[in-house]
Amino acid sequence: MRVCVGDVRLFFDVEGARLAADGPRFRERPCVLFLPGGPGQEHSIFKPAFDPLSEVAQLIYLDPRGCGRSDPGHPDHWCLATWADDVARLCDALEIEHPILLGASFGGMVALEFAGAHPGRAEGLVLAMTGLGLRPGLASAAFGRLHGTAARSVHDGYWQQPGPATFAEYMRVCVPLYSRIHASPDEATRGRRNDALLERYWGGEMRTVDLTGAASRVSCPALVLVGELDPLLPPAASEELVAALPPGVGRLHVLPEAGHGTRDLVASGALDLIRAFVLEDVASVDGSVR
Repeated sequence: MRVCVGDVRLFFDVEGARLAADGPRFRERPCVLFLPGGPGQEHSIFKPAFDPLSEVAQLIYLDPRGCGRSDPGHPDHWCLATWADDVARLCDALEIEHPILLGASFGGMVALEFAGAHPGRAEGLVLAMTGLGLRPGLASAAFGRLHGTAARSVHDGYWQQPGPATFAEYMRVCVPLYSRIHASPDEATRGRRNDALLERYWGGEMRTVDLTGAASRVSCPALVLVGELDPLLPPAASEELVAALPPGVGRLHVLPEAGHGTRDLVASGALDLIRAFVLEDVASVDGSVR
C-alpha cells in the first residue's frame, strides 16, 4: 500500500489488526512502526522474522523515501530531518497518534530524530544496533578486534577518504562482516537496497550526525538492543546512547553472539525482549474505540 506524504508516496505493509475483540467492545492494540537502516534499505530486512510480534501489536513496515517501493523524491531531501518528518506525516495520514518506533541501525537514528523533533508523539522506542551517530573510532577498533587488520584497513580507508573506489571496497569487504546470520538466497533476491542513496548519505550528512540533543528530549520508554559482536556500532555506542537519554528512560540489553543484523537479533532473543517491552514497559492505550 502507498500513502501520499507531501512530495512522495511511501510504501508500507501491515501485519496484524489494530482492534482486538475484548468481550463487549474492541480494544485498541499498540502500533509498532518499523524503520529500516542504511539508509537505503527497505522493510524486507524485518520480514518474516519479526511477524510474530503481531500477536501483541499491529505492525507497520515502512519503506522510507528513496528506498524499496516508495518514491525516490529529490536527492536533496535524503536527509535525517526529512526521513523523521516523513514518519510524522505517515502517522498523521494513517491516524496513528502514538506509535512505538522500532528502528534498526540508521532507522534507530531516524527514530531518535523523530522523538526529539516531535516530543510526546512516540509511545515507545526500540533502538536496535544504533547510536547517536557513527563512531568511526569505535568501529575501527571493533572491525580490527573481530575481523582482523585487513577489514579494519578497508573501514578506515573509506572513512578517511570517501569516494566510489573506497565505497565499493567497503561494501565488498566490510558489509558482509556486519552480521553472523545472512539472508537466504531467496530473501536476498526479494530485498531492494538503494546503494546510490547509501553512498551519497554516508559520504555527506552521516559524517556529522550527532543526536545527543534529540536523545536528551526523549520522554517515552526506550529499549536499546545491541549485538555483542557488532562491528559497526558496537556496545560502547549503545552505552553512549543510553547515557544521553534522560535518567530512567533507556534500558540496554547486549545480545550474546549477535552482530549487526536483524536476523542476529532475533536469533539471540530480541523478540522476547521487544514483546515484554510492548506489554509491560510502554503505557497502555485506552482500549475503547475512539
